Amino acid sequence: MEQHESFEVIISSCERFSDLWDAYFCLLDTSWPDRPDRIHLVTDCPTEKRYDGVNIVCAGEGTEITERLRTALEQIHSEYILFTLDDYFLTEPIHTADIRRAIAFMADNKVDFLRLYPASRRYLRRDGARACDGYPGYYIRDISTGNYKITLTPGIWRTDFMRQTVRSRLNAWEYEVALTPMARELNAVCAISNHNEFPYLDVIRKGKLLRRADRYFKRHPIYRSDREVMKLRDELMLGFRTHLKHILPKSGVNQLKKTMIQRGYRYYSPLEDEHR
Repeated sequence: MEQHESFEVIISSCERFSDLWDAYFCLLDTSWPDRPDRIHLVTDCPTEKRYDGVNIVCAGEGTEITERLRTALEQIHSEYILFTLDDYFLTEPIHTADIRRAIAFMADNKVDFLRLYPASRRYLRRDGARACDGYPGYYIRDISTGNYKITLTPGIWRTDFMRQTVRSRLNAWEYEVALTPMARELNAVCAISNHNEFPYLDVIRKGKLLRRADRYFKRHPIYRSDREVMKLRDELMLGFRTHLKHILPKSGVNQLKKTMIQRGYRYYSPLEDEHR
């Protein structure tokens, strides 16, 4: 199997989340000692913060995520990008050899986007994903229907594919919703890795500190903040809604969405396609 080493890392952020950076890069140094040389922290406002081996890209105050990424991509020279957000903290060892293996799979199967968040067997069946000969643990996704086949959770992107997705000015929620329709238009190939190459701790949701992250930082006091800790009932509700989307038929998800919309809740994603 040919080794493919040409990748850089983009960490997407903005000034509102700059309180996370010191702790993030402390853990990055510890968890990923053989990381690539070219790591880009992409933000909006200029900053005086500096981190060893990190190129800080400031796209300008008031810029949205697609504009910030477009600015960063001008400095990318590799064929692949490992993309992540600033509130996904690396608390377990990351091995570059595992990332290279994933990129070799992408190159051999002409994959444009590889999700690094593992999926259950039930999810893979529901997704219509198929296993790849010669690459156990990797699955090509059916993106012909459904939403969020590409998300902003950690993943590896073919650089040219990401460039084609950031042409319009979109905020993070709009961009994430638009990614799957754009992938269909571009005939992109999307996949899932179940090898857990990039394990992470989810730290912030809706601007609040998640409870598991709060417990981690009490044991490892590398991050102090005035951010509110999410209430247990709110966190349980987030998990419950995610669980419902995985177990309900599409008609049930749509009915739930319609009910919530009638109550004033806003969704960025459209209703699910039930004809499948």
